[in-house]
Amino acid sequence: MKLSAVVITQNEEKNIRECLEGLLFCDEIIVTDSGSSDRTVEIARSMGAKVFHHVFSNFAAQKNFAIEQSSGDWVILVDADERIDQRLREEIIEAVQDAEIPAFYLRRKNLIFGRWMHFGGNQNDLQLRLARKGLARFKGAVHERVRWDGPVRVLKNQLLHCSTASVSDYFRKLIQYTGIEAGILRSHQAASDGSGMRLRPLAVFFDRFFLKGGFLDGWEGFLFCFLSGYYEFVKRARCWELQEKR
Repeated sequence: MKLSAVVITQNEEKNIRECLEGLLFCDEIIVTDSGSSDRTVEIARSMGAKVFHHVFSNFAAQKNFAIEQSSGDWVILVDADERIDQRLREEIIEAVQDAEIPAFYLRRKNLIFGRWMHFGGNQNDLQLRLARKGLARFKGAVHERVRWDGPVRVLKNQLLHCSTASVSDYFRKLIQYTGIEAGILRSHQAASDGSGMRLRPLAVFFDRFFLKGGFLDGWEGFLFCFLSGYYEFVKRARCWELQEKR
């Protein structure tokens, strides 16, 4: 069985080499770049990846385009800030020989603000990332997921996600992601009023920090849960702004 690795990038110079090193066991590596101004493309090509350029519209469309460029029977979908270690590589190689199961969830372990998170919603982060090519279609403009209702299994070893190194990194993502999500809310005619901006962020923080145990991850856990609530506020505020301009 031929296995293709798929990665999308934009200005991932600091991440791309380590990411691709963990994918060298695959039969091919597809990198789809949306216009990097750093050395991302140069590094990817130097490591043997096939690099394609595609204008970014949303994350699902970008990943689906990348999958279409692959030639494998199976695809493994990895973000530039994710890492596959030796144990997971060996498990993936074994999994693609399974004729009965066409898709596999990976357990993602999240490194946020320099701490490996275990609570606050991070304890059950399952991502469907390994699948036969015909099943691997992402849906969702942001926080995109592969949707599959058939037979599936969860791999034992973890996908390491070096997600957010600093508060500055968090805010850079926040600006991009909330802009996309605000547009989705508006297109679905989802009202964003003052009460939603006040109550929903508090509910997100309460759920992550108290109900899902984010307080057990120390100061970094509090910061993550607090900023998750703030993310919800910014998303709804930007939706409200779009509605007001309309």
